[in-house]
Amino acid sequence: MMGRPGRLVLAVILLIVIASGILVYLEVRGVIGGTNDQSVTNNSIPRGVMFHRIARGGLSGYAVSANLVINNHADWVRVWDQAFCHTIIPCPATPDVDFSQRTVLAVFEGQKNSLGYDVKVTGATMEASKTTVGLTLTVPGRGCIVGQMITYPYDIVDIPKATGPISFTSKTQTSNC
Repeated sequence: MMGRPGRLVLAVILLIVIASGILVYLEVRGVIGGTNDQSVTNNSIPRGVMFHRIARGGLSGYAVSANLVINNHADWVRVWDQAFCHTIIPCPATPDVDFSQRTVLAVFEGQKNSLGYDVKVTGATMEASKTTVGLTLTVPGRGCIVGQMITYPYDIVDIPKATGPISFTSKTQTSNC
C-alpha cells in the first residue's frame, strides 16, 4: 500500500503531466487552428526548403558568374545546353524537371584561373512568398598549392515551385591548406 507521501508525489506528477498536456494542446491549437490573421503571421516565419541537387562541379560553359531561376522547360534546356553541351562530349541528357511543381536554381561562378574554387547551395528558406537561397563560395587560401587549370564552378538544384521573388545570399570561405 502506498502511504500519504507517495500519494502526494503521485498527485504532483499527475498534475504536471496534465498541465504539460494542456500547454501543448494550446500551443498546437494556436498554430493549426488559429484565425486567418494568425495563419498569415505564422506563414511569415522563415522555413527551410528541401532542395534536390541536380548537378555540381567545376566545368561548365558559363564564363561569367550568374544566379539563374528557371521556371520552364525551354529555359531549362537552353541553360543545360550552354552549361554542358560545349564542354562534355557527348552532351548529357537534360534532366527531367516537373516545372508545375519545381523551380530550378542554377548558380555559376564564372571562370577561375586555378583549381580550389567551389560554389555550393547550402540552403533555402521561404518567408511568405519570398525565397532566399544561401550559397557558400570557397576560394583557395594563400598557402594553398592548387593546379593551374581554368575551372567554371557551378551548382544546380531544384526546390518546390517558387512563385515570388528569389534572392541569393553568399558567404565566402577560404580553404586552409
